[in-house]
Amino acid sequence: MTTYDRTQAFASAAWLLRGISSVPGQLVLNSGLLSFSTNHPGSAWPWQIRKLERQLGAEGFAQALLAGEQCTLFQWRMGSFAWHSPWYVFGGGINLTHNGQKLRISFGDQTSGMNEVDAMRKLGQAWLEVLGQASQP
Repeated sequence: MTTYDRTQAFASAAWLLRGISSVPGQLVLNSGLLSFSTNHPGSAWPWQIRKLERQLGAEGFAQALLAGEQCTLFQWRMGSFAWHSPWYVFGGGINLTHNGQKLRISFGDQTSGMNEVDAMRKLGQAWLEVLGQASQP
């Protein structure tokens, strides 16, 4: 079991899935805020990045990301979003829903081989435990 220390950040590599494309970045929980930051569009097309910007109201995100700059897509306070791990990701990812917008997060690159599934599942379980602990008063 993972124990979350609210005075420390919990972070890991994560991939934001967009159809068959993905955006690599870092998922961070720090001081009650969950954020996703990146500096690379990964395999996502520019139109997918612009659509993501519009969906989440992240003004300037697409331009900064496509220029290779480090940028934050979202920063959400605990309690303002829902999360779960659907059965079909076998614990290797989570879905986040904020203001009706659903994001799919994977804890392994889409090109990950079967030998990485165990590590993805362990990280997914750790995130579920940390989010659960962070949501408690």
